[in-house]
Amino acid sequence: MPHQRQKTGTVGEAVARAYLESCGYLILTQNWHAGRWGEIDIVASKGDELVFVEVKTRRGIGFGNPEEAVNKTKQAKLQGAGQAYLTAHPQLSQKARFDVVAILLSPTDDVIDLKHYQAIHTNNNGNKEILYF
Repeated sequence: MPHQRQKTGTVGEAVARAYLESCGYLILTQNWHAGRWGEIDIVASKGDELVFVEVKTRRGIGFGNPEEAVNKTKQAKLQGAGQAYLTAHPQLSQKARFDVVAILLSPTDDVIDLKHYQAIHTNNNGNKEILYF
């Protein structure tokens, strides 16, 4: 990954973490590697829900808004990574969902825009099921 893209991603993840903590989320881990499924940017919890957070950060919208990068292929990888996390942590009995935090930064790392997309679907039966957006 080129240096500038890596820096953008690192800054975005720090912004997302601070934002989530300010909203009452407990950060459990960051950059959890899920083998062939890739990486979960942030694993957090709030109340009785486990939240897998994909952070997308851009410095401009020339390639579209950050959240537009979470396409069907990326969603499938996130789902696989979430299942891998639950398998690796069988003690967790919480409901789970996927969120996206989309961040637009200025060239000087100021936050221009931050959007938090929470899972659209909900699971009310309490099973260890990945909730898909």
